[in-house]
Amino acid sequence: MIEHRNEFIDTIKLLDKHDLLEHLILIGSWAEYLYEKCEVVEDFISTTKTYDVDFLIKNINKPRNKVDLIKIFEGEDYLVDQSRNEIVVFRKKDFEIEFLARQIGKPESPIKSPALGIKAEALGHMSIIDKNTIDVFYNEKQIKIPDPYAFMLHKIIINPKRKDKKEKDLMAINNLYLYLSNSEDWNEKFHSMFNSLTKKEKKIVTTFVEEQGWEV
Repeated sequence: MIEHRNEFIDTIKLLDKHDLLEHLILIGSWAEYLYEKCEVVEDFISTTKTYDVDFLIKNINKPRNKVDLIKIFEGEDYLVDQSRNEIVVFRKKDFEIEFLARQIGKPESPIKSPALGIKAEALGHMSIIDKNTIDVFYNEKQIKIPDPYAFMLHKIIINPKRKDKKEKDLMAINNLYLYLSNSEDWNEKFHSMFNSLTKKEKKIVTTFVEEQGWEV
């Protein structure tokens, strides 16, 4: 990730220039990177390495002043890849940026964001991320990222369906657990977040915790 730090910073600057950062949540491995660099989790060291940057769109109808995201990125020499179902991914060599949306109700993919002028892949179980964010400052820009407890629980919930990424995510989950479980507010925060989950999500987490032998 370090070798693509400059591209990541350039992306943040570009989104900030167009007043978009407040409408996006940085998720995935770059959020873990900021847990370390912004000292969100004490002494945390991220083990995940990826070049992909994922942003969750908080509200597909915001900002109210619509922007043309494709035009913005094309103006900075990003290649625009559009799949058959019209999901857009922005690329510079092996550096990739994707914008995602929350799945609400029945599975629907992609979801159109009128405010950003793109279609985004819809992901389920994102409510815990959307409702539990923190703001950090990185390179003098304010960025929304998931609360680390919400990040960990979300990864646990989606892990059974991750297929080829299952083992990689499991390493990230257990790495976060190693640091979070040593904090003074571990029990309080874990159970508070757990209690906000749906019945189905709680069952997945409970099974995972028992299999891993976690102390909660």
